[in-house]
This record gives sequence, C-alpha cells and structure tokens, in this order.
Amino acid sequence: MTKEKTIPRILVLILAAFTVWTWFGIVAEVVSGRIGDTSIYFLDVGQGDSELIKLKPTGTRGEVNILIDGGRGGEILGELESVVDSNKYIDIVVLTHADIDHYGGIVEVINRYNVGLFVWNGQSIEDTSFMVLQSALKEQDVKTLKVQKGDSIKYLDYVIQVISPDTDILAKADKNESGVVLMFKGPRVSALFTGDVGFATEMVLLESGTPLKADVLKVGHHGSKNSSSPQFIAAVQPVIGAIGVGVNRYGHPAETVLDTLTRFGSQIYRTDINGTIKVVLEGNVPWTPKTVGGGLASIFTGSYKSYRGDIYTVSLSEAKAEWRASGIEALLNTKDGCALWRVDLNAASKNELMQIRHIGSARADALISARPFTSVEGIKGKVQGIGEARMRDIIDQDLACVSNK
Repeated sequence: MTKEKTIPRILVLILAAFTVWTWFGIVAEVVSGRIGDTSIYFLDVGQGDSELIKLKPTGTRGEVNILIDGGRGGEILGELESVVDSNKYIDIVVLTHADIDHYGGIVEVINRYNVGLFVWNGQSIEDTSFMVLQSALKEQDVKTLKVQKGDSIKYLDYVIQVISPDTDILAKADKNESGVVLMFKGPRVSALFTGDVGFATEMVLLESGTPLKADVLKVGHHGSKNSSSPQFIAAVQPVIGAIGVGVNRYGHPAETVLDTLTRFGSQIYRTDINGTIKVVLEGNVPWTPKTVGGGLASIFTGSYKSYRGDIYTVSLSEAKAEWRASGIEALLNTKDGCALWRVDLNAASKNELMQIRHIGSARADALISARPFTSVEGIKGKVQGIGEARMRDIIDQDLACVSNK
C-alpha cells in the first residue's frame, strides 16, 4: 500500500554549514494558554538505542518530532505509538551510525510513518540489512542529508548542534567513533547524544574545547567500558544519565561506567530496568506521582519520578534542583588537589586506577601495594613498566592525582 505523503515541514538552507530549520506548517502557531510537552524519550527497544525529542513548547499548536536511531527491529513501533501524535509524522530521523541495533528499526519507521528528512554521516556499509534501509528511503521518497561537525537543526528557541564527526574522524572510517554526536539546547535545558562513540572521540571533543556540559546525557555505547571516561563525564556534568540497553553478552552497562556516573552525581536510568523513560524538559506538564510495585527506586529523594502508564517519567527541573542541593557541582568544578573527576593514586579502587593510561590489572595491584605516593611522578620506578615515555602519557592524560590528605 502506498503511504500517503504529507506536505514536508523541512527547509534546508545551505550556509558555511548546513542548518536545517523545522517548523509546523509555515510557522509555529501561537495558541494562548496551551500547555507544552517538550520532552526527551529514551525508548525501550531492547539492546539498542533510540531516542525521541518531542518539541511542543507552551503556547504552540502541534509538535515537532526528532527521532535519533531506531533500535534493531520492530520494537520501536509500539514505543512510538504511545508518544507520537496520531498524524504519524516524524520531522527528522537521525542515524548516528550504521550498526543494526541503531538503524534496524528505522526501516520499520520509514515504512509506517511520514518522515520529513533522514540525517546521517554518509558512511554506508556492505550489508543486506543496510541496503534494505537505503531502498526504503528511496521507495518512500524521503529526503536525505549528510552532516558533520558544524551543522545544526533549529526550531524556535531550540537548536541541535552536530559536534562530531569532523572530517578527520570520518576519514578513519571507524564506525562507532565516527558516529553523529548531537548537542541539544533549549531555554535552560541541554542534552548530549553520543551514539556509540568511545574514548577516542571523547578525547577529540575534550581537546578541541567543544562545550560539553549538558543536563541530560545519552550514555555512550550502551554503557560500554570503552566509553564515558571520567574526564568526559566531568566535562558533561550530567544530572541525568540514560542508558539504552537490553539483555546482552557484552557486559553493558559496565560497572566502571555506572561507578563513574554515580561518582559525579548523575541520576542513572536504564531502559532494561525502567522501560521507556520520559525526561520532561518543559516543567509545566502536570502528573500525579504514583507508587508502583512496592515503591519507586530512588536516587536522592526520588520525589521527581513517577510512572505514567508504561512510561517512566522524570522531571528535569526537579532533578536539577536535587543535584544542586547535593553540592556535587562545587566538587566537580574545584581546581585544587584531587578534583572529584580525577583518580587519586592513594585512595582509588583497582577499577578506578585502571582508567589511567598504561595501568592494567597487574599494574593497578602494584600501585595499591606501593602506596602512599607524594606525587604522580612517584610511581615511576615503583611500578614495573612505567618509564619516561609512559610517565609522560600519564601526565598528559591529566587524570591521575595524589591527594593532600
């Protein structure tokens, strides 16, 4: 059956970088007194990633839907059914990278929804499933746009900036590391979507000076041990860390990542535990908190969380208030001694020590046995295999420190 096409709501302007302007109809119609529902949904699609940004500011009619990834298969359809208006329109679909657990469900979406624009990094793969996606885009006449660092998507007071990949990262053709990384910003809110990037891209972003602080973080690579470095999480300072994950054989999410997020005061939500998670960005959407199944799991007071049907709802404004009251922000931003994000050689656990360059299991044990140290440089000569070159790497990483306690 041929899908009915609606009038596109997308306009592409070619500047020094692409800017995609989205709107409902011609302009967003202002409607006095209309309550908004601007939220981010982390959709429960099993072991995969899929997020929906719904922009429905107070006082406007209609909504703009931006889908980031689609999980592995048809699971996404049931999730979208409960959160997208009945017009079956998704303005923009973003594919971060060509892994089946990110693009497989997009095929289902394209065949059942009207999609205004498909955005990706342009990296294709020789795979039958990916060819099915490309065929679906062509058959449904969906416009496509390749993006990289510097491009952006705008709607009213909201902007989604593409902060990675740059041309150098794309040239390396590493599927995960060259994925699209998005920074979403709106009035008093921000969110970072990192796809499956790992330490390498995180370090590029850190060293480039790209502003990374965000209220909400889509935790990289399903919480893989090879992503979410302490330096990166310290730069982001997420109030909420959301992990798209299901039953898997990879150890996702890694304990080291959960420990890092907890250490920095992030409130952790997981689709394998919480199901679909709704983070309310515009804080005037009322609901009645309900206790389900013996009580809500809580971080801090947990007063900002509730269940609405099958959707686990979190108020960002309330979560931010709890985070600030905890005093964690001041600890994160201290410049003296061992800041919270660093690894104290005299107090860190074995797993924390192993986040330092060149420190594996055996060297972490050796560090613990050789404590205490009076300086980071003091490990040279006390730990086998740490010579001048590796010592410079450790210093350059700027993660290890020695407390003054």
